Amino acid sequence: MNVENIIYIYLAISLSLIAYNICSALFFHYSKEKAEQKKRKYRELIAEETDRLSRGESLKKENYDYLKTRLAHIREMEAFDSALEEVEDGNNPHIGEFLKEVSEIIVDLMPAYSKSRDAERLTFFLYELKHHRLLENSASPELLDRMEIITRRDSLYMRENALQAIYSSGDAERVVRVFRYMDRNEIKHNSRLLSDGLAGFKGDKDRLIKEFLSCFDRFSAPYRVIILNYMRYASGDYKEEVLAILSDEKQNREVRYSAIRYFGEYRCDKAEPVLIRLASAEQKMHWEYRAIASKALRKYKSKAVLEVLKRNMTDPNWYVRYNSSESLADQGYGYVNMAEVFDSEDKYAIEMLQYRLDQRELREEDEKCQMV
Repeated sequence: MNVENIIYIYLAISLSLIAYNICSALFFHYSKEKAEQKKRKYRELIAEETDRLSRGESLKKENYDYLKTRLAHIREMEAFDSALEEVEDGNNPHIGEFLKEVSEIIVDLMPAYSKSRDAERLTFFLYELKHHRLLENSASPELLDRMEIITRRDSLYMRENALQAIYSSGDAERVVRVFRYMDRNEIKHNSRLLSDGLAGFKGDKDRLIKEFLSCFDRFSAPYRVIILNYMRYASGDYKEEVLAILSDEKQNREVRYSAIRYFGEYRCDKAEPVLIRLASAEQKMHWEYRAIASKALRKYKSKAVLEVLKRNMTDPNWYVRYNSSESLADQGYGYVNMAEVFDSEDKYAIEMLQYRLDQRELREEDEKCQMV
């Protein structure tokens, strides 16, 4: 092949790449403009409907039918989502009423998305349900049944979005049923995601806790920990129930750790002797008992607590000493009360306690300066 032919081939390739880039740029510009037009259309529709709602009128049938038809397509749903976000950021006072009206359309849209083999399409739809809290206004059993089935799929993202949608529905019994199914069938799902998801539950928190407690022993240890973590976040009204769990030595130790943390959040006089006993646990026991109990005791100021915390300042485990020093400082004890520690030969305990007390003094000085 001579040089001229090589040059012609090179030019052809270069021209093809230039043509491809031009076509791509034009297509991108067209797609962007098309998406902007769709978003503008939905923005106008939302403005029109919220204005009607402000006058006490219902959703216009033509707009209802338009949404029902168009939102079955993912590109339309994306444009609708973008328009909704702009309106929500503008603090439209009637957007909640509009979403309530729109949520009724979702029941008819769900089959079109759930039957699709496109996982991305379904995941985005589930995200919409959760993101705009559409199920807060529509507790359709049919729709929630579909959500529940999706939680059994292998896709983590799809399952998480379905769980989020169920949390937003406020259906306590369904949440517990889904958790029991996942636990019983060993469906692997990140425990942090489950804990954070429960924190976003939109229904009656006390009802959800009671539902969990009614079948607490049927859950495996990891799920019991998640339930106790949620209880610690949600309410301090279950001290008796949590104390029974803490006092049960047959419970998994991770479960008992979570129960200890509950009493570190909510003071309970009946729990104090149990916490003292665990903070004084023998060295052969897991050090976590002493460490976590020492931290929980920051809310329990008594002579017995003071003695065990001072004793734990010389514990071989760093975390036990650290948590004990934190609790002693939080309880307001000073150098006089800590004479035994400072007179000891344990330089690590002295340094840690000194650091905690100095921190407290600096904090108190800052608070005084802010008050002046």
